[in-house]
Amino acid sequence: MLAQLLQRLLPESTLLSSPLVAWMMPQQAQQGGGPPSNLPQGPTGSGIGDSSGRDDFDRIDKGTASGQIMQALAKDTYGDVVRESSDLTKGLDAINLEISNYYVLGYRPANLKVEDKLLKVEVKTTVKDGKLLFAHGTYVSKSAATPEVSAAEKNLSNLMNDKKASGGFPLELRPVVFYDSPQLARVVVFARIKPESVSDSNRLDFMGAAFEEGGTQAGRFLGSLNLGTSPASASHGEILYQNQLLLKPGKYQIKVAVASNAGKSANRALPLEVPPLPETKLGVSSLVVSRRVSPLPELIKDLQLQLLNESNPFAYKGYEISPSIDNQVDRQTPLAVFYKIYNWKKTDPTHVLVAKPRLMDEKGQQHELTPVRLTRVVQPSGARQVTIGYNFSVKDLPPGPYILAVETQDPATNQSAICQTEVLLK
Repeated sequence: MLAQLLQRLLPESTLLSSPLVAWMMPQQAQQGGGPPSNLPQGPTGSGIGDSSGRDDFDRIDKGTASGQIMQALAKDTYGDVVRESSDLTKGLDAINLEISNYYVLGYRPANLKVEDKLLKVEVKTTVKDGKLLFAHGTYVSKSAATPEVSAAEKNLSNLMNDKKASGGFPLELRPVVFYDSPQLARVVVFARIKPESVSDSNRLDFMGAAFEEGGTQAGRFLGSLNLGTSPASASHGEILYQNQLLLKPGKYQIKVAVASNAGKSANRALPLEVPPLPETKLGVSSLVVSRRVSPLPELIKDLQLQLLNESNPFAYKGYEISPSIDNQVDRQTPLAVFYKIYNWKKTDPTHVLVAKPRLMDEKGQQHELTPVRLTRVVQPSGARQVTIGYNFSVKDLPPGPYILAVETQDPATNQSAICQTEVLLK
């Protein structure tokens, strides 16, 4: 089989995570050395992004030798064959949509003596009429069949449930929930440590995990931070670290453990609820209180908007939003917020969202602030998704703890979505 041959020639990750997409130029373009002048231009061109859907993937000349080769290569690497059109953006968007919506499944063979052998893989679904695209076989290397767990990983795993470690150096956490789809949330977990707590260390190792109510681990991350060499380690007198978890909607306990190379350690746990994202009605991410706004490098600014949003959900209008970890706000400066709205698309120039911020104090008293028409502060960041950032004055409110809630309304559909977080005005 061609797939087996390619698996030998290519790295394992190439076959499984990077299927071949074969682009076929129209016959005229192949002969003339460039696209023919009579091809439709811009959004009127047909291709893999037009309304006929995935049928375009089969629209190649199957009778030609090149057509057969393209089909074989794409099929055996679990990719697609597409005919090139003059509108590549729609095609790339369609491919990006498909490869951005998937499940990652893993298993460990019962027989560990399977290195360098082809294992057949079969995946089934209970979804009615559901179509599955997956690799039907894979080779397992010796290192994959007998994985080794590092001493640092074992140490962090033990620290995560060590009650004594919770009394180590101060560790603050802030999880932020975004959505990749109604069934999948991207939870970015921020950790903050005071530099004086680990002044004798030059490396920190982190492990984080999300546990369901029954105790089942739903997701995990592992990483490290080299102090003094990472820009985040010297950010405004504090050590910051971030990583992310992919979780389905539900209730979790987030645990993070940190260990330094000088023998110091700490852990922290907090509850997290990931609300379900509506399928069609307005949905909203976590409400982020901005601590700092920094310009993005010019090279990153040139990335396609959707790709930039996926790699950095805190990118906004050429800047990167740095969330506040403790949500402490100086009343003499405007309070800046950042969040995403899902299932909304501007239909005409007069179609705008309206935000209604309010704060509730310890006594339950509501402080309504002036509504904001979101005209120039809305940035598209995906299909039917926008990113919103703006600020408002809180100098007339007395200091103290509050619950900040922002209701975003769509007057055209009479729908609204509310996000909220705690803040401390100083």
